[in-house]
Amino acid sequence: MARKVLNDTYYTFTPSTRTVIIPRAIPRERLVLITNVTTNTVIFNFSDASLKETSHTITTDSSNYTYTTVVLQYNTASMTSTDKLQIIVDEYEEAFRPSEL
Repeated sequence: MARKVLNDTYYTFTPSTRTVIIPRAIPRERLVLITNVTTNTVIFNFSDASLKETSHTITTDSSNYTYTTVVLQYNTASMTSTDKLQIIVDEYEEAFRPSEL
């Protein structure tokens, strides 16, 4: 496993409902961290009981578009929907790198 920062900027952040919609399937066990980089605030951390999620749903709609909806426990009401988020996940990565002898 490798920690990766998602470069997708097409997520939807709705602070009033504490919801982040990510345009890909991310299993709950692979979501590591969500940080609001505009306010420098961690809003989800898998290892912190006070920064958990209250709901995690992976949905595929009728046009085969898959997305993950995360409802946060952290109160994001004072944030704005234009704040930039950093989302870190664990992803499988296998790489073969030949070495010189």
